[in-house]
Amino acid sequence: MRLKLMILFLFAVLFASAENQDPTQSVCVGNIKNYHVDATVGSTYNWTVTPSVAGVSVTGTGNSAQVTWGTAGVYTLKVVETNQAGCVGAEKQVVVTVNAVPSATITGVQSLCEDGTEMYSASNLTGATYVWTVPAGATLNSGSGTNQISVTWGTPGSISLGLTVTKSGCSASSSLAVTVWDKPTPVVSGLNGLCLNAAEIYSTTSVSGNTYSWTLPGNAMLVSGQNTASITVTWSGIGTGVISVLESNSHCSNTASLSVTVAGPPTTTPIWHD
Repeated sequence: MRLKLMILFLFAVLFASAENQDPTQSVCVGNIKNYHVDATVGSTYNWTVTPSVAGVSVTGTGNSAQVTWGTAGVYTLKVVETNQAGCVGAEKQVVVTVNAVPSATITGVQSLCEDGTEMYSASNLTGATYVWTVPAGATLNSGSGTNQISVTWGTPGSISLGLTVTKSGCSASSSLAVTVWDKPTPVVSGLNGLCLNAAEIYSTTSVSGNTYSWTLPGNAMLVSGQNTASITVTWSGIGTGVISVLESNSHCSNTASLSVTVAGPPTTTPIWHD
């Protein structure tokens, strides 16, 4: 019995706290709110909202009314009661401030390569708070709590970036679909130490549909294989040079390189004899 009484008490407190008779109220555009006065048998009630604008409408049913607040501004909700004797009571009113719902539209790049870093932003609203939701596999680098952030996208796939903007008690949320493409992963294979004028094959794993562009140092000459995954190179100069390949798929590119040291022949003295 005691538990039942406590539950009833809590419900009474909750419902009581949900209603009040404050002469002012703050709502958001799009809110539909209910209002009422205590009913008197035989009375009629006339509900009005001023000023009268498009988007704001009141539907009164006896001592209660429902208002759709569809346009930002400051309004006065009024009710006048006329009793059974035809006497008109004093006007009662509530001044209602209808706040605009903030924009949460996200702008930024929606298609990029893995490990790419991009900036994303929303309208910069004075007094607004910004809560960004970054998916798993992405890193929020900077800008948390502001209208502009930097994100590094580490995991390929189709994912979403989310944002909730709150101002004057009104909130809006949105998301931006982002496609993160995988990058090629070339690795240059071949000898990295050899002799002058030696010919060597350098290669990376061939992936169907990908393209390959090789770059050679000044002490190397391409014999064959440009635009393929495997090339033959002749080393024509002594020293160290870097051979690299740019591999590209339909969306992304990546580079790999190999440092190669070319040694000259030994300098042998004439044969000594006695």
